[in-house]
This record gives sequence, structure tokens and C-alpha cells, in this order.
Amino acid sequence: SITSTGTVTGGGWGVYAYIETYGSIDITTADVIGKTEHGIEIETSSSWNYHVDIDTSAGTVTGGLDDGTGDGIHINQPGTGRLTITTAGVEGATNGIYANDQNPNERHYDGVNSTYYNVAVPIDIDITVSGAVIGGTGAGIVTLTNPNLDPLDSVNVDAGKTDIQDMVRITLNDGASVSAASGIAITNDESNSLTTVNTGASITGSVSLGDGSDEFIFAGGDVSGVTLLDGGDDLDTADGYIDVLTFTNASGALMG
Repeated sequence: SITSTGTVTGGGWGVYAYIETYGSIDITTADVIGKTEHGIEIETSSSWNYHVDIDTSAGTVTGGLDDGTGDGIHINQPGTGRLTITTAGVEGATNGIYANDQNPNERHYDGVNSTYYNVAVPIDIDITVSGAVIGGTGAGIVTLTNPNLDPLDSVNVDAGKTDIQDMVRITLNDGASVSAASGIAITNDESNSLTTVNTGASITGSVSLGDGSDEFIFAGGDVSGVTLLDGGDDLDTADGYIDVLTFTNASGALMG
């Protein structure tokens, strides 16, 4: 685990961690500054199961603002497992938050045959924001997971399970805002997603959620700055994807 209660400043990265095998990492910080790289970067080796939990709600995180390249929080986790980010404020020259969790395989060890085998497992990304998330040339928040996949080895998956459902959850609480100089606020690729904009939160720019079943809830948040809301689904009912848009006490007009 990494814990800091004061300001962490790095000429390159503010905080950097690499996980090579099974395990988890907890990072709790106040202010973090990565001058020419990412503010916080976590990398993991591929095909292993990890849990990454980051809490920066006691301060703000900035990345790459000195040279115009870098993310506030950058997670490149090509393994599997849970990724949780809780933050009060993030700014990056490229992306505010970049969360990549795309490997569909979890590696298991067969002690009898002394071999490893792969199993497709679901991946969860949870991002909770209570302050400003600001991107630059990229986006405010970028999430990358897998499309819904058939198991790679059905023998090693619970009987009856025919597909793998990755899930991205983004929750914007009171005081949260998401924006980017590029005009791209939030982008997700192919997983299912749930985005909730609570009272006192706002989004400025476009929201593109990609394939998968995506639910977007404006629960009292300000929608007036949203330039485009694209759930990503098409008219093909055979794919099984369903996008849902819900308004509850939202303010402003949704354009696009």
C-alpha cells in the first residue's frame, strides 16, 4: 500500500507503482503532482488477477501540466479484477482519468498438471468523483474494458454462464464536474456502464458510451453543458444491448 498525507511532487511521475503477480494495491493520497508524466500511474502485468483501489479525495492530482503530456490518474491494468477510484479533483494535460482494464483472461494454476490456463472473468471499474475532473487534449474520463465475451474455456466457468459482463460505474456526486479542453467529457468503449450525475454535479462536453448496455442517470445534476450524449447502441436488437436514459429533477436542456 502507498499512503501520503502531505503533498507529493515528482519531476516525472508523482506516484508510480508496478504490480507483477497476483495481489492488490491500495493508494491513499492528498495532493499529488507529476510534472511531466502522470500524476498517479499504476501498471500491472497481463493475465493476472488484481485489485487496485485509489483514494485521492483528501487532495487533488495533476499530471503533465509542465510539458503538456500526461494524465492526472493513469491506470493500465491489462489483468483482471476490480479497479476503484475515489477522487475530489484531478487534472491532466491529456486525460483527467484514464482507466484501462482490457484483458479478458484470468490466469489459474493447475497444480495437478503444473500448467496455467485462462478463464474469462468479469471486470469492474468504479469511479466516484466529488470535485473537478479536467482533461486536456484527450478526455475528462476514459474507461476501457472488454466487449461482452464468450468464456475462453467453458470448462472452467460456472455451468450455464454463456457470456462475460464487464461493468463500468461512474458516479458524480455534489461538487463534481467533468470536462476537457478537447470537448470530450466521458468516453467508454465496449462494456456495460452506469453513469449517475447526482445533485450538484455537472458535465461539460460530449459523452460517448460505446457498445454494451449503458444506463445514464441525471439524478438532479446539471445537463446544460452536455453537447452530445451517445449511448453507442444501434437498432440491431439481436445484439442484446439496451441503453437507458433517466432524468430525475435534472436542470438545463440536453443538446445533441
